[in-house]
Amino acid sequence: MPTPSALLNLIEDPSDSSLGSTLKREILPRWLPERRWFRSKTRAIRSVGFEAAIPLESVAVLCVVRLEFTDGETEDYLLPLALETPINAETLPVAARITSVDTADGESMLIDGCWHPAFRTALYARLLNTNPVTVQTEGLIEVLRGRPVSSAAFVFAAHTGSLTASRVLSAEQSNTSIVYGTGHDAVFVKLYRKLEAGIHPEPEMLRFLREQTAYRNVPEYFSALEWNSPQATRTTLALAQEFLPNGIDAWEHVLASLRAASDLLDGSVPDDLLALVGRMGRRVGELHAALGSRADLPDFAPEPFTAADDAILRGETRTRLEETLGRLADENHAMPAETAAAARTVLEQGDALRRILEPAADQNSAGFKTRTHGDLHLGQMLVERDDLRILDFEGEPGRPLQAARVKRSPLRDVAGMLRSFHYATYVIGRERGPDRSDLQSLRLGESFLAGYFSTVDSAKLLPVQYGERRKLLGLFLLEKALYELQYEWNNRPDWAVIPLRGLQAISSAITNR
Repeated sequence: MPTPSALLNLIEDPSDSSLGSTLKREILPRWLPERRWFRSKTRAIRSVGFEAAIPLESVAVLCVVRLEFTDGETEDYLLPLALETPINAETLPVAARITSVDTADGESMLIDGCWHPAFRTALYARLLNTNPVTVQTEGLIEVLRGRPVSSAAFVFAAHTGSLTASRVLSAEQSNTSIVYGTGHDAVFVKLYRKLEAGIHPEPEMLRFLREQTAYRNVPEYFSALEWNSPQATRTTLALAQEFLPNGIDAWEHVLASLRAASDLLDGSVPDDLLALVGRMGRRVGELHAALGSRADLPDFAPEPFTAADDAILRGETRTRLEETLGRLADENHAMPAETAAAARTVLEQGDALRRILEPAADQNSAGFKTRTHGDLHLGQMLVERDDLRILDFEGEPGRPLQAARVKRSPLRDVAGMLRSFHYATYVIGRERGPDRSDLQSLRLGESFLAGYFSTVDSAKLLPVQYGERRKLLGLFLLEKALYELQYEWNNRPDWAVIPLRGLQAISSAITNR
């Protein structure tokens, strides 16, 4: 089997018939858009190039692939490449296989390196190793470096004898997940596919919580792998953290609990589910308190939520609301019947929604803005036997990573959870006939808020007055529902009715005050 250097030579050969030229011109423009983790499926690719190709201590080459689109924008993706024998390649998922390659050693299959055990071993070793991988160009340039915490060394050392005991959890995710080891001592590694330069919010957040606070309802941070480009920009390629084998996705748990309560015809919610949701509120409140606890660290220090912040938020939400109402009017005739009916109701309630955008009476009591989760919903939590864990601090899909590092009112995360309860109850309501989703969503939300305010108030991050909290939370609920509607239009048109129903509920709450 060719060495990493031989594979690198195949990729970098400038001749028109070389593997590298064929990959850039023909193969990758077809293969990449078919991957689940490729973000821009609706955009036309103009060109593909290799921004970096770094050989690792195995048969793999770690590539940063740069795509230029016909609209002039560019995106970078992480693509490990490895060669596998045709016989072994046949056992891999179709998504792992890229193309057949003729080498001096015979025919091979070029594959996504995540599916090669030797690459996974090398990746693990790089995460552990603080010594940089360097290349010699005009000078010695550092290109790869692991960033483990000191306490993680013991965890990694315990696995050095079984580095080959690794597996890819799935070929088709927004990132690629790899697990090393088994049971409670296993390590979870997330390979970030779409790359953005700058400090990555997820390892930054997990490391902050682990080293600077007592908050423990997140996975333990172990390490990150960083790439320094020739332009000296820092980009995070991978994250290593605690694996949680016994956690249950909170979205699925809530759906299962609501399904099991099909006999509750009055729209009530099982007591054990209300208790769990109350605990969710407490854990989120504790998270926000921890994130606002270090005034001595500039990246995390709380800042006043000012009148200027309020005006910007309301202005941006107003623009999105008017754009949404215009689209609902223009495209109503082409929507499915249920969606069209919900859209017409939202159009009729447009004035009530606009009232949410009126400035608060006392903008000097809006509390503070802090670092937040940025995309909090049920799918970002795991239910364990005795507690909960909060996951995935990458921010909202479709927004730049750096947006997740912007300080915002903690109530924005709260709005995300309330919207998630509405999603869950509406999904169940559609499954079983009589629709009690609004009442169930309200009860779940009340339980969450009770738990949340019981813990976060001691941090003094929120508006003191209940009325000001309610107004600001209503604004974030509107912002979130409008974002959801845009997302569903672009990705799951059949689900667009859910955020439309959410806009109806938000409007009704304003009308009934």
